[in-house]
Amino acid sequence: MIAQQTLHTRVTSLLSQAGWNRRPQPNTGLMTKRYSSAIGVRTAYIYLGWLAEDRSSGYLQAEYQCAGRNLLSSINALVASTMTDEDLVSVVGRFVVEVDTAVAMSRAANRMTT
Repeated sequence: MIAQQTLHTRVTSLLSQAGWNRRPQPNTGLMTKRYSSAIGVRTAYIYLGWLAEDRSSGYLQAEYQCAGRNLLSSINALVASTMTDEDLVSVVGRFVVEVDTAVAMSRAANRMTT
């Protein structure tokens, strides 16, 4: 079980280890990652929204704008302080792989059409 006050810290640490960068400004995304695309460098954002007032559980969601829509809108993951560290590592890891795969697929599709 992860202490409630460290859930945010642990999630950001795992995302950082996966190549994501912390955002110092509030309300602009928890983490960012830059990807090269056919039209230049684009930024993806990961947000951590809270489901409980005590911040004991939340969800990760991602945003990557392409052709006027968020390609990552269907990718999310639940995180909770009741998870073991091993489970949290697994959930965050799967989330990051899904995000990277979706972005890579969009880049491949863009290269095929240009």
